[in-house]
Amino acid sequence: RALQVTRLGKPHPSTYTYALRAMTQLNSGVQPFRIYAIGDNPASDIRGANTFGVPYVPILVRTGVFQGSAATNSASPALDQAKFVCSDVLDAIEYIMETEASLAAAPVPTPAALGAFPPTPY
Repeated sequence: RALQVTRLGKPHPSTYTYALRAMTQLNSGVQPFRIYAIGDNPASDIRGANTFGVPYVPILVRTGVFQGSAATNSASPALDQAKFVCSDVLDAIEYIMETEASLAAAPVPTPAALGAFPPTPY
């Protein structure tokens, strides 16, 4: 009989599934549009967020394992590339706050602007 293995921790999906479930529960059962995953290790923190995908947005900080630049990040394997590189956690939080403020201020397109047509009666 084969040994069953369950891997825990980053970059394994169980970590990200648990976090998503917990954040959804804290948000009255509504799944967040975005979860910013801040980390300093491209091979675990960033790879895990990228592997899981939406709603995770990986942000790499230069406070631990990673000490490179945005160019160094771009040269990494695709799964290890963060969407943004920040100097530290405070810089990442400021970036998130600015991003969320600009997204909240953006006008919501109307159905007409999206090219929607009135429903066709059956």
